[in-house]
Amino acid sequence: MRGAGAGGRRACRAGERLGSARRSRSAAALLVRSGWEA
Repeated sequence: MRGAGAGGRRACRAGERLGSARRSRSAAALLVRSGWEA
């Protein structure tokens, strides 16, 4: 869960840059997987 903070910030920036709700959801899912793995 510690990595979720740093990953969340990156996902937030990527989501804002893409400005795509669909991609944002995909990134969020990837982030959750990465956070859980880390």
